Amino acid sequence: MVFLFTLAISIDGFMVGLAYGIQNVVLRIKTITIISFLSAAVVLASMLVGKLFLTMVPVLLVVYISAGLLAMIGIWLIIQAFLAEPKSDLCKEENDFNQHAFTFGLVLALDSIAGGFVVALAGLPLVLTTICAFLISFFLILLALWSGRKFRASIAKDGKINTAAESFFSYLPGICIVLVAFWKLLE
Repeated sequence: MVFLFTLAISIDGFMVGLAYGIQNVVLRIKTITIISFLSAAVVLASMLVGKLFLTMVPVLLVVYISAGLLAMIGIWLIIQAFLAEPKSDLCKEENDFNQHAFTFGLVLALDSIAGGFVVALAGLPLVLTTICAFLISFFLILLALWSGRKFRASIAKDGKINTAAESFFSYLPGICIVLVAFWKLLE
């Protein structure tokens, strides 16, 4: 049950990681570790808060709030992509904890809040759930970034992506985050 829960909350991160991988964003292992740690810490904190305040705060309210925040982040990323100037570099290297890493970590943390509350209802063990959340998040982010870069490379001609595809890829993380927000509302 713990594995399935942590896999379920990490699938959203996989989707966002895939979008970033398609954009050819490179995140260092250290940064992926930090993102996964923060996601697991938020799961733990929301489980603890969920156990304390579950009788006072409806779970549905928490889901609506986290979905709303995710939608706002996604829309913000879409607007940023619309306003950004085209880039000629094919590989966006990370400078320590850059904007991509911050946004990715924020999305996973917000996504984990509602999940932690739900786990508090199910009575899953805190420590095991937190460890699984970290490990599954870490490996799914790695897999998603790698898969996204492989997909991008498979459609590139002579190492270059056409302008229309490049433009679409710049919108993809924001679109994915908005879709995750709607997915949260449908769960």
